[in-house]
Amino acid sequence: MNVKPISLKLIDSIYKKNNSNKYEQNKSNNCTDKLEISSSAKFLSDLVSSNEEIDYKKIEEIKNKIKLGSYTIDSKEVAKKIIKEIKGE
Repeated sequence: MNVKPISLKLIDSIYKKNNSNKYEQNKSNNCTDKLEISSSAKFLSDLVSSNEEIDYKKIEEIKNKIKLGSYTIDSKEVAKKIIKEIKGE
């Protein structure tokens, strides 16, 4: 394959022109990134950080029961605890 030197110069000049255009576009946009955390996310973060210690042993036991298919949930007991939590008891 024979590559003519003039072709390389042309490609190089086009490449440099395109890159300088991108630089000018980025320079003129002058955008800044912004991050907003919702009040719900802040609340959850505070809740997690102020929570009691995590019982990793209990978590592993529950995970194993779920894998084995032997984990059962008493829906009435869950409902009672939810209502109790809502009432603030």
